[in-house]
Amino acid sequence: MITDLIYDVGMHNGNDTAYYLYKGYRVVAIEANPVLAAQGRDRFAAEIAAGRLTLLSCGVSPQEGTAPFWVCEDVSEYRSFVPEAAQQTGKFHALEVPCRTFAGILREHGTPYYLKVDIEAHDKLCMEAIDPRDPPAYVSMEMSDLSGLNILLAKGYGAFKCISQRCHRQIRFDPRAALPTVAVAKAAEEADWEYQIAKTGEKNWVRKPGPDGWSFAFGCSGPFGEATDGVWQTWEEMAFSYLAQRLGHMPTAQRTMNNWFDLHARIQPPETQPVAFDPALRILKIMDELSATLHRPVQMWLFGAGRHTARLLEQKTAWEQAGHKIVGLIDDDARFAGNPVHLELPVWSRQKLADAVESGQAIDGLILSSDTFEDHFWQLTAALRTQGVRVFRLYGA
Repeated sequence: MITDLIYDVGMHNGNDTAYYLYKGYRVVAIEANPVLAAQGRDRFAAEIAAGRLTLLSCGVSPQEGTAPFWVCEDVSEYRSFVPEAAQQTGKFHALEVPCRTFAGILREHGTPYYLKVDIEAHDKLCMEAIDPRDPPAYVSMEMSDLSGLNILLAKGYGAFKCISQRCHRQIRFDPRAALPTVAVAKAAEEADWEYQIAKTGEKNWVRKPGPDGWSFAFGCSGPFGEATDGVWQTWEEMAFSYLAQRLGHMPTAQRTMNNWFDLHARIQPPETQPVAFDPALRILKIMDELSATLHRPVQMWLFGAGRHTARLLEQKTAWEQAGHKIVGLIDDDARFAGNPVHLELPVWSRQKLADAVESGQAIDGLILSSDTFEDHFWQLTAALRTQGVRVFRLYGA
């Protein structure tokens, strides 16, 4: 498994791919509709050029070759190798598109950390291709029956959630639990959304920004992994909840959600950060691994000149005994320059480091020094990473 890689199988308009890139992951996006694939190449030209996105214009099929792919002319989401999936409005046509097996795609591009699949009627082909010896940590697929749940159980997945794609909330049936009234449930559902009118005059429901600052357009797959709503369920709990919904036994208060659901699965409980986690030792590990590649001790920079960095530098013997050094700090706040708690290390702005790299100065690497704002720091270093600067997380993947 490649921990910084996500697959977006069924890229559609690219909104899910955009979110995964925003979160700092590399993406392999797959889209059978050549028109949507071409639009994706235009939208993400910079990310493709930077090697952050690989876009495959092909369908996922049981065999290699070509096959007719049906496209609805009114609703772009209705596209499939199964004609009935595209014929819901009466206006549709077929295209002959190249096809690949998902097992072949996995062999070429590697096993992702998260596998998102939404390819009308062919989702299970992707799940069946998963190698139980090297599975993605998290997967999601459209849930229309229990067959996908059973496939994932056989592949080694043991924790599940069924997420409504209207509100990105979990359905979970417990007949003994107290439930809100229909009005309260509907108000809670709609509280996550706002009606926006674009400059073109188009009206769309848009989800209000979440904790990470991202706003999901209506129709997006939404959060993934541990960021999904609710608690993980066993196979039995998941099947019970899904059947209660489908057979009409779900309490009235939860029937306000639509009938489009994604099944999310986790291969195993995620590794929890040990109580004794030591960021200074993590820095040593990063330096040692990079040193093995460069065949010499390394000289690194820290991004962030706040209290977190001050605490780290108090433990510098952890890496200096191995011959490594922290040679400077990156922070756009000029107030930190010359701060004695940082042992008189130079404090540069991101622009000054970028200029130094542009002029040819070699930088071994940059380590993000923050626990709370690491995702934000990762976004701030995007331009540096584009210049070829190695950037490492302390806490994230």
